[in-house]
Amino acid sequence: MLRVDGALKYGATPEAERERVHVALAQVMPNPHEEGAIKPSLERLRELAHQAQSLGIDVLVLPEYYLSGSSHDVWRLVHTREPLRSTDEEPEWLDDVCAIARESGVAVVTGSAVLRVDNDAGPGSMLFNTSYFIDHTGEVLGSYTKRNLWHSERVLLSRSTNESHPPDRHPPLFVFETRRGLRVRASIILCWDLMVPEACLRLLCPPGGPPSDLDEPEHFVGPDILFAPTCWYADDSGPEALAHNADCEAACLDAVCVARAMETECFVCMCNAAGPTDRTPRGLGRSSVNAPLLGCSARLPNAEEALLVHTLDMATIRTARQVFRLRHDRQHGIITT
Repeated sequence: MLRVDGALKYGATPEAERERVHVALAQVMPNPHEEGAIKPSLERLRELAHQAQSLGIDVLVLPEYYLSGSSHDVWRLVHTREPLRSTDEEPEWLDDVCAIARESGVAVVTGSAVLRVDNDAGPGSMLFNTSYFIDHTGEVLGSYTKRNLWHSERVLLSRSTNESHPPDRHPPLFVFETRRGLRVRASIILCWDLMVPEACLRLLCPPGGPPSDLDEPEHFVGPDILFAPTCWYADDSGPEALAHNADCEAACLDAVCVARAMETECFVCMCNAAGPTDRTPRGLGRSSVNAPLLGCSARLPNAEEALLVHTLDMATIRTARQVFRLRHDRQHGIITT
């Protein structure tokens, strides 16, 4: 059982409770197993999902690279020996995750895994970093492949584009329904995407698709919840940056999570990887929940493994959109670039 931090807050009436989404951010280590052995990660995911079930959680979020690991050596094996037997279309392990979500009754954001896509237009194949959303019935409702890669990732991974992942086949927004019947629009981004405002602003679009209960008639739509699995280390920026501020990565990550929530008018649930603090790469952790009006409403203080539980009250989002009207102003050209 993972140590639990935080608390859930329940509505005073059935309707008030219906407006809430209970989340658990599993700040754990990415897959540490050599050659990308995924079975132990799936076994732990099952344990985490059942722990989340016992706590009354709606959505369990895993960190980036939870499934495939963050090692470049393992990523190379996806090219040659396929330790995860993964492809962009139907990774074999996805059925296992769906079964875990179905048996626990908890929706799962898978963290991410490196997937191989064969290049029909030329020699070789490409590697992409992809995350999935599976609802509490075991149905895959959404996926996202990382568009903005950290510098060291670019050596091996390819960034997704509208050409490699057409929006009609890989829609950036999806709607899921909680067990209490609330329809919520959501999106996923990964780690370094958080540093790029356009990564979130591109999610705002004209009305259409399955409705969210938070949609306003004829207003721009976007995520009500933005899930952000990350693998962000405390020493990623290198010695020159750390000489200016030894805690520069924490300052950066804390700031951008709040900023993306404010400008996108949604909850941002950032689940970072746990990690050691006595060797490189050095863990940062600090998984958090962020929202307009609230700023950071929950955060783990360090890089230790823990389960951060928190309640998202959608009334907060409704009020923020009425007060700030950022989506409205973008739609009507009042905000310009």
